[in-house]
Amino acid sequence: MKAGAAKTRITPPAGIPFLGHGARISQGIHDDLWARSLVLEDDGEKVAIIALDLCWPLPKNDYLKVRKEVESRTDIKGRNILVSATHSHSGPTFSAMTEDYPMPLKRRRELIDPWVESLPRRISESVVEANSNLVEADVSFGKSLMSGLCYNRRIRILDGVVTHTGSIETLEEFAREFYLNLGASPEEAEKVGLRLPDGPIDPEVSVLRVDDSERKKPLAVLVNYACHAVASFGPLISAGYPGYTSYFVEQATGAVCLFTSGCGGDVRTYHRRETSELKEAYRIGLILSTAVLEAMKKAQPIENPKVRVASKILKLDWREYPDLSKIDKIIEEKKRLFDKARAEGRIRDAKKIYDELRFLNAANSPLLREILAERERMEKIPVELQAIGIGDVVLVTFPHEVSVEIGLIIKRRAWTDKVIPITLANGMWMYLIMRKHYKEGGYENAYCIVAPGTAELEIEASLQLIESLKM
Repeated sequence: MKAGAAKTRITPPAGIPFLGHGARISQGIHDDLWARSLVLEDDGEKVAIIALDLCWPLPKNDYLKVRKEVESRTDIKGRNILVSATHSHSGPTFSAMTEDYPMPLKRRRELIDPWVESLPRRISESVVEANSNLVEADVSFGKSLMSGLCYNRRIRILDGVVTHTGSIETLEEFAREFYLNLGASPEEAEKVGLRLPDGPIDPEVSVLRVDDSERKKPLAVLVNYACHAVASFGPLISAGYPGYTSYFVEQATGAVCLFTSGCGGDVRTYHRRETSELKEAYRIGLILSTAVLEAMKKAQPIENPKVRVASKILKLDWREYPDLSKIDKIIEEKKRLFDKARAEGRIRDAKKIYDELRFLNAANSPLLREILAERERMEKIPVELQAIGIGDVVLVTFPHEVSVEIGLIIKRRAWTDKVIPITLANGMWMYLIMRKHYKEGGYENAYCIVAPGTAELEIEASLQLIESLKM
């Protein structure tokens, strides 16, 4: 086994709009954003794993541009390249049209377009450098548990599910306030009681450790954790808590630390809103880095670390949407029905209409309108699932924000207990949720653009890929 690792800056220009948490404009740069790469070679088979300090791994299927750039500059085959993002919500946007930013369109394009155009080349630099500095390497795998940093934000209530996206200070009153919004009386809302998060999380911090065999020192560390990269609401561009996690691990080990996002589409950090975003990102990153170091210490060598790659293209069905040219009228009518149900105290009906309104308003947002416009040229959504085997460790990718339950199912059913699900990888097509979640409502449902049953389809396809790499 040979390995190489490197990182290169991909920091955007100051003042660029954000991607995540609405139509915000950055006021500067707090910390650099990086492209980190790990190249592994075994018996002539090479793979490159890339982790980007970005909200998405480039929009739509533009990850293919990164692959093409790397393939043209190295001897690594495009199909053997994994492009992932940490999902930092304090990172830059890729399109001037993603939100209705409070900035002239011309100025948006001046900031965004040249930076986006330069990304494939800049990202490829990290792979080129890693590939040119291959050394004999030892590979090991370890896990630790970290359960106190995050929770499942899909809160169960008497009439379904709602999504808590605020700080921990708002959690106690969240359900009561929601029922008041549905038209419940203060007495009825009080009876709802304290609704604590009790949905599933994945507490595993998985680590792929790569050591320089000759120097006996860590060369690279690939980290996987299932939690949204939020706790970032300030005015500065930052890599967020994943960036701090990588920073602390790199300082402690001297290795390049690639943070990858597990199945945490409905999992978010416990964080405080009134504290500056950087303090919270710092705190979470510092705590998580201790779990990474623990997993590194416990890591066991991978026997026969043979490298294998498998992938599959799925053609996904779009979710059904109303005519977007008439959606404003539909939303107005739904608002009228919501107000009527609310005024009459029909709480269950109001909840159902609330979820329908959230779905319609999401479809009417600039973000989804830009994505849904693709339906005019694509009857189905082409997505790639990729699996990379390193001995009995298998990395498997999803081009979505993926509900935690999906990752837990895959880990439970796979032939190996060393599965690393990497989300926001090789493309980005919004949320992937279980069939039951469509009926329950919530934020994830509103921003899911694929048809019900897609998650179940991708679970089976990913397990088939994992099975094909069985040792």
